[in-house]
Amino acid sequence: MTHKKIVVSLCGGTDSAYLSCLDAGIDVSKDGEYEYHTFETDKYASAVSRYQIPHAIHHGDANGWDKLKGRDVFLLIAGFPCQPYSVAGKQLGTSDSRDLSEVMYDALEGLNPEFYLFENVESKAKFDWLTRINLIRRQKGWSDAQMYTHDSAKVSAQSRKRVYITNIPHNELADQGIVLQDILEDDSMTDRDKSYCVDANYFKGGSMKMYFEKSRRQVVFNDKGHPHWDKCKQVGEADLKGYDIIKRVYSRHGKSPTLTTMQGGWRMPKVETDKLHWRALTPLECERLQTLPDLWTQYGEFDHKHGYLGEVRPISNSQRYKMIGNGFTRAVISHILEGVYT
Repeated sequence: MTHKKIVVSLCGGTDSAYLSCLDAGIDVSKDGEYEYHTFETDKYASAVSRYQIPHAIHHGDANGWDKLKGRDVFLLIAGFPCQPYSVAGKQLGTSDSRDLSEVMYDALEGLNPEFYLFENVESKAKFDWLTRINLIRRQKGWSDAQMYTHDSAKVSAQSRKRVYITNIPHNELADQGIVLQDILEDDSMTDRDKSYCVDANYFKGGSMKMYFEKSRRQVVFNDKGHPHWDKCKQVGEADLKGYDIIKRVYSRHGKSPTLTTMQGGWRMPKVETDKLHWRALTPLECERLQTLPDLWTQYGEFDHKHGYLGEVRPISNSQRYKMIGNGFTRAVISHILEGVYT
């Protein structure tokens, strides 16, 4: 029996990498040229992948990559967990139990892929990753990998800098001019062109303090009276020095909230809390930030291990936020993979 060449996604999540392959002309469809294999332990992300890509071969734990030894691997792609390296965490690196960098190295050496692509957060550890990968490659007589830093802001409405280590040559991203206002479901207002990075903790919710003082957990403003949203509308600017954001006067029903003395490093505007209204981004809007199809994460098909064999069930918003925040920006991966055929 002749086997197809395979594409392997370690830590596949909801498998936006599958979509990127198709975007780039790597045919991993059901009857396509390549067979798509994915490894993921999160039951919700795996359920989404099974629902969206039923013909993919789902393996579970990335430590089981060696079951594919001997197969002809065309592409190995991995966005290994960023938590051990993110500035939002303790940055324990390889001492963190969640770190899978060694699995990535072992899979690269053991599977001998024709092409590979690894992604993670901007971190001082990036030089260690590149050094280890190139040691493996030199031992096998391969050319060195290259390291790139791309910001998703070029191809989406989200500022999201990530490091990509690959042997796929490609050009810089071209700016598509997409802004946050473009991806909203309604006519809510934004105070910036690019969203702050949406991470796996977005589901925990935000606050105006977190948004304005810590530059985290993007919010938007609305004056349409949705019963579950806080709303605000800018009606003018205060005569103040400093950032534009601290000058803004917000109103509900056309009247400005009272401004009081501004103090502290950020000199934040003080407004009556019952007059300043806002909302978080919806899961669908977060999907758009990651350039996923609308509602990609809305449903999942669960396997027998989790008691719902073949049953399609809706995914909770909290789990959707987690898996979206943990994933790739599809358009960035698509751009890099296009280099396979150039």
